[in-house]
Amino acid sequence: MSSASRLLLLLLRLLGQTLAQPQPPPPPPPPPPPLAAYRAAAVQLHARGEYHRAARVWRRLLVEHGEANCSAADLRSLGRTCLALMTSGQAPSSPSSAARCAELAFAVADGRSEQDAKASSGAGDGDGGCDGDGDGDGGGGVLSAACPHIRRADVAFLMPHVTVGNSSWRSLFNTEAAPSAASQIGPSSGGGKRRRKHRGKVFGLGLSKTGVTSLREALYRLGWRRTAAMGFDFYPRVLDSTRDTTEALQEYFAELDATTDLPYALFSPELLRAFPSAKFVLTTRDVHAWWRSVQRQMAAPYAADHPIGRTRTLAYGQPIPHERLYTRRFVAHSTEVLRAVPCEQLLIIDVLEGGDGWQRLAPFLGVAPPDTPFPHMKPAPTPTQGR
Repeated sequence: MSSASRLLLLLLRLLGQTLAQPQPPPPPPPPPPPLAAYRAAAVQLHARGEYHRAARVWRRLLVEHGEANCSAADLRSLGRTCLALMTSGQAPSSPSSAARCAELAFAVADGRSEQDAKASSGAGDGDGGCDGDGDGDGGGGVLSAACPHIRRADVAFLMPHVTVGNSSWRSLFNTEAAPSAASQIGPSSGGGKRRRKHRGKVFGLGLSKTGVTSLREALYRLGWRRTAAMGFDFYPRVLDSTRDTTEALQEYFAELDATTDLPYALFSPELLRAFPSAKFVLTTRDVHAWWRSVQRQMAAPYAADHPIGRTRTLAYGQPIPHERLYTRRFVAHSTEVLRAVPCEQLLIIDVLEGGDGWQRLAPFLGVAPPDTPFPHMKPAPTPTQGR
């Protein structure tokens, strides 16, 4: 079943209906209103805060005109309605269904955008399905029903640098089930408006110069108030400690809600063992653009025994930037994260050049996006911890 079909089934369940119990059309059935009428009605209902009714209009558009006639903009509008429905308490089913609807709508929309771009350029021979396994892959497809937020476009930055072919991009990921992953983070099962308060820890796994400062600020605005980045006390308290690593990590992060940047990003397997229900966010960017940024921002030399020098050595093999060594480690780190963290607990975003922001981060974490632009911050001039 394609992602688009799953989206329609999920939306039907979300609205308290099933395909087995359709509403009988009046005889003779009138022709459906034009797409423009549905769009206008859904947008107006959403603007008035009637998210459940807006979702019903989108459902009728999908049923009567077919998913193939819906544009990527339509699907993104549906995703935004589902996000709002998730926190409104208007849905007859649980908010988690609305969150799933939003994730799938955005995933199908992203696939549609890429498919349209390929069609307009005469490229792409895929079968058009969002779950296809060919090189075309339906315009970017999603990883699986369990991980609809993972798309082939998420690993486009890696594909020129790894040996896996386009048709095997899914093999990069850890698809093992993580049954405890939803226990700490995600929409609550109760009704009512969701407060912007985190439920569980979030670890940023992106290397420096991938938007980690922006991610930290975004997490802060979403409710993860106690954050850390570049905490060099991590060495004496965890890495150099004689204690069990899992216990040391649990004690170190006991007073923290989220972390980004090095050295924390280098320890995804250890963090997963210490916090099996945490969520992980891998910030990425084009490898060559990343290296140019490294050249500009990391030119200052540090001795190997300096905390920054030690961190760079752990991450890249030496404290002084070297293009071949650093870019190889960038690719290796990314592939290691994909294989270490179950895909349902992992989000891959490019907040610098890829345009990712609230529309992907908020549904993944099960919170409502704020009414402010996604932050794009410059790195802090000195290492900081806490807020």
